[in-house]
Amino acid sequence: VERLRSINAETVERKEDRDADALYSFFHGLSHLGPVYRAGKRISMSPREFSLSISNVPGPREPVYLMGGEVSEIYTIAEPADRHVLRASVVSLAGTMFFGFCTDPGALTDLELIAAGVERSIDELLARAGAS
Repeated sequence: VERLRSINAETVERKEDRDADALYSFFHGLSHLGPVYRAGKRISMSPREFSLSISNVPGPREPVYLMGGEVSEIYTIAEPADRHVLRASVVSLAGTMFFGFCTDPGALTDLELIAAGVERSIDELLARAGAS
Protein backbone atom coordinates (compact mmCIF):
# COMPACT_ATOMS: atom_id res chain seq x y z
CA VAL A 1 0.00 0.00 0.00
CA GLU A 2 2.85 2.37 0.84
CA ARG A 3 4.49 1.55 -2.51
CA LEU A 4 1.25 2.44 -4.32
CA ARG A 5 0.90 5.68 -2.35
CA SER A 6 4.49 6.61 -3.17
CA ILE A 7 4.01 5.92 -6.88
CA ASN A 8 0.78 7.91 -6.89
CA ALA A 9 2.38 10.88 -5.12
CA GLU A 10 5.30 10.90 -7.57
CA THR A 11 2.95 10.65 -10.56
CA VAL A 12 0.78 13.51 -9.28
CA GLU A 13 3.87 15.65 -8.73
CA ARG A 14 5.21 14.93 -12.24
CA LYS A 15 1.83 15.81 -13.78
CA GLU A 16 1.57 19.01 -11.73
CA ASP A 17 5.11 19.99 -12.71
CA ARG A 18 4.16 19.23 -16.33
CA ASP A 19 7.49 17.46 -16.90
CA ALA A 20 6.40 15.86 -20.18
CA ASP A 21 5.10 19.18 -21.51
CA ALA A 22 8.34 20.94 -20.59
CA LEU A 23 10.44 18.27 -22.30
CA TYR A 24 8.25 18.39 -25.42
CA SER A 25 8.44 22.21 -25.56
CA PHE A 26 12.20 22.14 -25.08
CA PHE A 27 12.81 19.72 -27.96
CA HIS A 28 10.21 21.41 -30.15
CA GLY A 29 12.06 24.69 -29.60
CA LEU A 30 15.31 23.03 -30.68
CA SER A 31 13.78 21.38 -33.74
CA HIS A 32 14.85 24.19 -36.08
CA LEU A 33 18.49 23.68 -35.05
CA GLY A 34 18.87 20.33 -36.87
CA PRO A 35 22.01 18.69 -35.45
CA VAL A 36 21.43 20.09 -31.94
CA TYR A 37 17.89 18.71 -31.99
CA ARG A 38 19.00 15.29 -33.18
CA ALA A 39 21.75 15.11 -30.53
CA GLY A 40 19.36 16.20 -27.79
CA LYS A 41 16.73 13.74 -28.90
CA ARG A 42 19.31 10.93 -29.00
CA ILE A 43 20.36 11.75 -25.42
CA SER A 44 16.76 11.97 -24.20
CA MET A 45 15.91 8.62 -25.77
CA SER A 46 18.95 6.91 -24.31
CA PRO A 47 18.23 3.75 -22.33
CA ARG A 48 20.04 5.44 -19.47
CA GLU A 49 17.27 8.02 -19.37
CA PHE A 50 14.16 5.94 -20.08
CA SER A 51 14.09 2.18 -19.70
CA LEU A 52 10.38 1.71 -19.07
CA SER A 53 7.29 3.02 -20.82
CA ILE A 54 3.87 2.55 -19.25
CA SER A 55 0.48 2.96 -20.86
CA ASN A 56 -2.88 2.62 -19.17
CA VAL A 57 -6.01 2.68 -21.28
CA PRO A 58 -9.47 2.76 -19.73
CA GLY A 59 -11.54 0.18 -21.55
CA PRO A 60 -15.28 -0.47 -21.60
CA ARG A 61 -16.89 -0.35 -18.16
CA GLU A 62 -19.61 -2.78 -19.18
CA PRO A 63 -19.22 -6.30 -20.60
CA VAL A 64 -18.50 -6.43 -24.33
CA TYR A 65 -19.98 -8.98 -26.72
CA LEU A 66 -18.57 -10.13 -30.01
CA MET A 67 -20.57 -12.35 -32.37
CA GLY A 68 -22.93 -13.22 -29.53
CA GLY A 69 -20.24 -14.21 -27.02
CA GLU A 70 -18.99 -12.20 -24.06
CA VAL A 71 -15.39 -11.02 -24.28
CA SER A 72 -13.78 -12.34 -21.10
CA GLU A 73 -10.25 -10.95 -21.49
CA ILE A 74 -8.57 -8.18 -23.44
CA TYR A 75 -4.86 -7.42 -23.68
CA THR A 76 -2.93 -4.63 -25.27
CA ILE A 77 0.61 -5.04 -26.48
CA ALA A 78 2.62 -1.95 -27.31
CA GLU A 79 6.17 -2.30 -28.52
CA PRO A 80 8.89 -0.50 -26.58
CA ALA A 81 10.10 2.78 -28.03
CA ASP A 82 13.42 2.86 -29.81
CA ARG A 83 16.22 1.80 -27.44
CA HIS A 84 13.81 1.26 -24.52
CA VAL A 85 13.86 -2.04 -22.68
CA LEU A 86 10.29 -2.63 -21.52
CA ARG A 87 6.77 -1.47 -22.32
CA ALA A 88 4.01 -2.21 -19.83
CA SER A 89 0.45 -1.73 -21.05
CA VAL A 90 -2.70 -1.96 -18.98
CA VAL A 91 -6.27 -1.99 -20.28
CA SER A 92 -9.49 -2.50 -18.35
CA LEU A 93 -12.65 -4.36 -19.27
CA ALA A 94 -15.79 -4.40 -17.15
CA GLY A 95 -13.94 -3.73 -13.89
CA THR A 96 -10.98 -6.03 -14.52
CA MET A 97 -7.49 -4.90 -15.47
CA PHE A 98 -5.31 -6.79 -17.94
CA PHE A 99 -1.55 -6.29 -18.12
CA GLY A 100 0.67 -6.77 -21.16
CA PHE A 101 4.47 -6.63 -21.20
CA CYS A 102 6.59 -6.32 -24.30
CA THR A 103 10.37 -6.32 -24.38
CA ASP A 104 13.42 -7.11 -26.41
CA PRO A 105 14.31 -10.58 -25.08
CA GLY A 106 17.99 -9.82 -25.69
CA ALA A 107 17.80 -6.84 -23.34
CA LEU A 108 15.55 -8.31 -20.65
CA THR A 109 15.53 -12.05 -20.14
CA ASP A 110 13.55 -12.28 -16.88
CA LEU A 111 10.19 -10.87 -17.97
CA GLU A 112 8.42 -13.65 -16.06
CA LEU A 113 9.94 -12.33 -12.81
CA ILE A 114 8.58 -8.85 -13.49
CA ALA A 115 5.11 -10.23 -14.28
CA ALA A 116 5.20 -12.37 -11.12
CA GLY A 117 6.24 -9.34 -9.06
CA VAL A 118 3.35 -7.29 -10.46
CA GLU A 119 0.98 -10.16 -9.66
CA ARG A 120 2.30 -10.40 -6.08
CA SER A 121 1.91 -6.64 -5.62
CA ILE A 122 -1.67 -6.77 -6.84
CA ASP A 123 -2.39 -9.69 -4.51
CA GLU A 124 -0.95 -7.63 -1.61
CA LEU A 125 -3.22 -4.70 -2.48
CA LEU A 126 -6.28 -6.92 -2.81
CA ALA A 127 -5.52 -8.61 0.51
CA ARG A 128 -5.13 -5.20 2.13
CA ALA A 129 -8.40 -3.97 0.57
CA GLY A 130 -10.19 -7.10 1.86
CA ALA A 131 -8.83 -6.51 5.36
CA SER A 132 -10.10 -2.93 5.57
